[in-house]
Amino acid sequence: MPESVEIKTIGQLIDDLTIANLKIWHLVERSRAGQRTPELLADIDHWNDTRTELIRAIDRRLGGRDIGGKVYNAP
Repeated sequence: MPESVEIKTIGQLIDDLTIANLKIWHLVERSRAGQRTPELLADIDHWNDTRTELIRAIDRRLGGRDIGGKVYNAP
């Protein structure tokens, strides 16, 4: 995802999150099927980090506060 999450619309963020979730699902399935390699594990970590970044950006847009990995609704 070359664009910064800060300049994307909420729709683009949700679209990217869907793609990240699908990529993770397929990579984990490959891992469970015995195709576990250092590259595969690095890809899983990359997409997991990407997913976390997207979730936090969506939470910020929707008015939540990101506090130590947990998101709470703003008062």
